[in-house]
Amino acid sequence: MGWLHKPWFSRKDWIEELNAPYQGAGFTITTLKKCLRGNVLWSVRERVWDEGRKSARWIGCDLLRDGGASDGWGYKDLTEDDGPYYLTCPLSYLDMVPESNPAWRGWVREAHAKKLAARRAARAI
Repeated sequence: MGWLHKPWFSRKDWIEELNAPYQGAGFTITTLKKCLRGNVLWSVRERVWDEGRKSARWIGCDLLRDGGASDGWGYKDLTEDDGPYYLTCPLSYLDMVPESNPAWRGWVREAHAKKLAARRAARAI
């Protein structure tokens, strides 16, 4: 999917919109956790079916950008299945959702380990 912009929407408007509960035909989607890393909105979302069918959870990676005065703020939605090139997903989110992209999760864990090692090295100086 491409980018969706609304000229009257701000960054805050999109964050609220993307995390608001959504009632569809026979299901509800809710955001269980969310955080912002720069202009990347990470979330754990869950779809629950009204008929008691099995629910589904996924990690959302919504990219936010300012399209200027004519376009306003917009977003592009990605999931773990898309193999986003963003590795700032909180590690706790990985434990909340069934794995669908082992390679991406490995890169996320590796990026977090490198960041932690760099912080420890900086403190040791």
